[in-house]
Amino acid sequence: MHRRLLLSLSQLRRPTARRWGRVTAAAMATICVAAGCSGSSDAARQAETCDTPGVSAGEVRLGLIYPDSGLIGDVLRAARSGVDARLKLANAEGGVNGRRVSYDWQNDEASVSANKVATAKLVSQGVFGFLEMTTAGSGGAELLRSQGIPAAGLPSERVWADPAYPNMFTFPSDLTSEHATDIIGRYVKAQGGTRAIIVRNDTEESSRGYGSLLERSVTSVGIPARVISFSSVISSPEQLAAQIRADGADAVLIAMGGDDIERVTAAAHSASSAIKTVIAVSGYGPDTIERYGRTVAGLAIFAAITPFEADIPAQKTYLGAMAQYSPEFQPPNDAVAYSSYIVTDLFLRGLAAAGPCPTREAFVKGLRAVKDYDADGLLAGPVDFSRSLDQQDSCFTFVRVNSAGTGYEIVQNEAPGSNPLRWCGKPLAS
Repeated sequence: MHRRLLLSLSQLRRPTARRWGRVTAAAMATICVAAGCSGSSDAARQAETCDTPGVSAGEVRLGLIYPDSGLIGDVLRAARSGVDARLKLANAEGGVNGRRVSYDWQNDEASVSANKVATAKLVSQGVFGFLEMTTAGSGGAELLRSQGIPAAGLPSERVWADPAYPNMFTFPSDLTSEHATDIIGRYVKAQGGTRAIIVRNDTEESSRGYGSLLERSVTSVGIPARVISFSSVISSPEQLAAQIRADGADAVLIAMGGDDIERVTAAAHSASSAIKTVIAVSGYGPDTIERYGRTVAGLAIFAAITPFEADIPAQKTYLGAMAQYSPEFQPPNDAVAYSSYIVTDLFLRGLAAAGPCPTREAFVKGLRAVKDYDADGLLAGPVDFSRSLDQQDSCFTFVRVNSAGTGYEIVQNEAPGSNPLRWCGKPLAS
């Protein structure tokens, strides 16, 4: 699964029904001036005559796809709770441009072939657009592109960042990108790191990929790096510690997940007291604290969505919506539910931009014109949808396990003029 989903801060308020209402009023005024109409009855008649699939006078109907069975289904089933919370919150505030938003759903079993079938079925049912909380959205991507149907989804596949699919939207994640940024290198340098070791498992494709991205990031800021392979099956933390010690590294980057995070962190701490930072590509969550405690004290983890330790207003709105509209789901700070809420918010932003008589084309055009989307700070940095995700600056938030191993603390960016929650950087040339 897409391991993290982190976040950031903003002073903007959520686009509530009142704000969307002002946009709608302005849009309707422009239309009426051009058409020579007058009075609210004309606006009402226009809304009633919208003939876009899935759009009626009082409702916009979407298609939701997620895996409701299988191993991945056990993880992603939380997505529906996040979707419900955001949609019901929007509907309670008056909907989008006066229409409530609903959905029909299909189970794709996290299978590309099943996703293709599910997509075709929902298209035949006449939905306006799609929410894809799955790791298999590529299955139906060609059908959606061919008909210009908008979709927002979890950043779990490359297709979501592919400029060949302008109708598909998500937020930045390393799983959607094949390009490195200099963010990790900047962070290591800020922590005092001067030489890095990157630990990966050469038998795992994803670990090799993360290792390559991390190596490029740290070397881009002038920090020499060495990549070494580690597998608990054929090696030990003691042997790894000896390698770190011999290399003289003061920064250790972990391109693996699971129990290997604990093993490598322990090895780094035992290797030298001069270690400035230990960073992992995954692991943020209560499980890491509960399972490993002080063993992983000092471990830093980065992500593209804002951790709950930030305690920003938009997170309080999210938690309130989960408590009111998805109370059966616990704990509400689950990464999948949280990310799905953000994806749904993103779709609502596009729907608002599509105007009082939304079309699929207007949705795509309107959302592609948005250059500063950050879900009210739930994302670690603003997204410019007018550009490919691979071609824009991006941001992470870093959290670190506290010295007692009992929780996380945000690592603040102390650079002058920086948002303390955001560590941002530039994309590196291929």
